[in-house]
Amino acid sequence: MIYVQENYLKVAGKAVPGMVETVDIREEGTIEDKKNKKGKVVKANVPQGFQAATVEIQMIFEESAAYDRDSMVQYVQRLFRTSGQKTQKKYRITEKSCSNRGITEVYFNGFTTTEIIGESFYRGTLTFVAPIYGGTKVVKTKKKKAKEAAKKKAKAKKKKAAAAKKKTKKKTSKSPARAKTTTKSAKTKAKTAAAKKKAKALVKTPKKSTGKIKRATK
Repeated sequence: MIYVQENYLKVAGKAVPGMVETVDIREEGTIEDKKNKKGKVVKANVPQGFQAATVEIQMIFEESAAYDRDSMVQYVQRLFRTSGQKTQKKYRITEKSCSNRGITEVYFNGFTTTEIIGESFYRGTLTFVAPIYGGTKVVKTKKKKAKEAAKKKAKAKKKKAAAAKKKTKKKTSKSPARAKTTTKSAKTKAKTAAAKKKAKALVKTPKKSTGKIKRATK
């Protein structure tokens, strides 16, 4: 992954020493003359397609607290090509201008350094080539972007309102059953209280004696 933010560059997740100065992107088409078998031009300037996009990141390598300028150049050199490496490395790239041009992957294809006599820094150019033509599918105006954002916001609001309504309806449907249970419980308590009261009254009130002696019958 190549990540460019403001004046700093990251390659494969590691910060590259040095400061980014410019990011240049170049895309070109190919136009050639059409020739016959004898090599004679039969039609001039015939479009042949497009060349791969080239991304050039220009950097300044000046001594810092961590590296001197020579160490910085050696660091980038190892990213470009290490001992035994036979082909270029491919990286995913995250950079605003590249995203606008539809470029998401690049090969690290070149590294150039320039020493300016009398200066304390080196200038370097990192060259990357996109493996495929990127391009952009849709170009949206500010008005269209705002309209899409408003539509998305309204949809989210509608979804949230529907969820809240569903939740309220669920609570309401449970209320009658809950009320029925409460009423039944109250009735049961009332009956129990009445039965206890009646039993208590019977225990406290003794039966009156008639004064007659009941004889046993044979």
